[in-house]
Amino acid sequence: RRVGQYDVLGALGSGAEATVFEGHQPNLDRPVALKMLSHALVHKESFADRFGREARIIAQLDHEHIVKVYDCVEDWGTQFIVMEKLSGTLLEDIVLDKSRTLAWGATRRILKEVCLGLAHSHAQGLLHRDIKPSNVFLTQDRRVKILDFGIALEQGDGEQDPNSLVGTPYYMAPERILGKSADGRSDLYSVGIMAYEM
Repeated sequence: RRVGQYDVLGALGSGAEATVFEGHQPNLDRPVALKMLSHALVHKESFADRFGREARIIAQLDHEHIVKVYDCVEDWGTQFIVMEKLSGTLLEDIVLDKSRTLAWGATRRILKEVCLGLAHSHAQGLLHRDIKPSNVFLTQDRRVKILDFGIALEQGDGEQDPNSLVGTPYYMAPERILGKSADGRSDLYSVGIMAYEM
């Protein structure tokens, strides 16, 4: 099966909003990941708009610690984001594995690389707003890649409606929960919660 010019090789994982497939780009002979918006959400304007925004935002953020976006495609009656194919594991899987503990040196390096990626995002005026272990990927050589900029926001914009907050409350800074204007420190608060869990 194909999505646009991309060969679809199989599913890598799925969630409530999207499914990620392993793919191949024949003309450049490179592996890719294809993130597909759930068909159930295609006609829900807020989800479709957010999905498209994610592709545009990540495409602007060229940094070694942020996942790369190559393309955005409409096919199979939905939208796809074409990204670099990553091999490794989510930080969440390591944090939840109670049989092992992250060494201090590894913890410090991971947090440093998350902060370097966020510093680049913040320099472009964008807040991630959903930093947590399930949005931090560790490649096989243990380099950090920040994932999922679907709810990113320009710095200084308020949440506008505290009753319809997006993100993960456990990791949210107080000013975000109150619907106030936020800046890069809100993302750093989330990094602090993640550091505690690590």
